[in-house]
Amino acid sequence: MGSQAVQFDEAAYHIDIARSRARLDDASGVLVAVRAALAAVAGTPYAGLLAEANAAAVDAVGSARAGDPVRADAALALFAHLVADMERFESAEAARLTAR
Repeated sequence: MGSQAVQFDEAAYHIDIARSRARLDDASGVLVAVRAALAAVAGTPYAGLLAEANAAAVDAVGSARAGDPVRADAALALFAHLVADMERFESAEAARLTAR
């Protein structure tokens, strides 16, 4: 697993920033933070989770642009959950490989 290439903590940090920006009705701030979060997890081998994370990110940005901070925050919460799942899967895989 390429855990060096995937920076889950960095993604979580940027998602937190995006949530703060959404609460402040700052759509451009949400976009910048979401892009950084997606870049941090771009190397994950979990294509399905990454696709769902991308969809949540698109929803968050679209909602922020539409002036719906509640929906943007909900989409960002889902994005954060998906990133946490990716990290758990990678940790489990690393533990499995170490146990061999």
